[in-house]
Amino acid sequence: MAETRKYLLIIRYTDGNSQKLVFPSQTDHLKMIQRIEKLLTTPNLAFEVEGRLLIISTRHIRNVEIFPSPPKLPDTVIRNVHLVD
Repeated sequence: MAETRKYLLIIRYTDGNSQKLVFPSQTDHLKMIQRIEKLLTTPNLAFEVEGRLLIISTRHIRNVEIFPSPPKLPDTVIRNVHLVD
């Protein structure tokens, strides 16, 4: 049986707080690009968390990180970037 890939999502809010969520892959690799592009334009993020629905307005989000990077990404993503101080 194949193991489902897990992702870590870190949401950083405009007030300085952050929240970490872990979730399994939600779609096949071919649909991943469309899913990411849709998430970039939605006014809210919605999660089913331990039997409850969590909806977060994107107006209150400063940035979001996903680890590891999904294997398929939109064409607008610049790859192989390194952060420097």
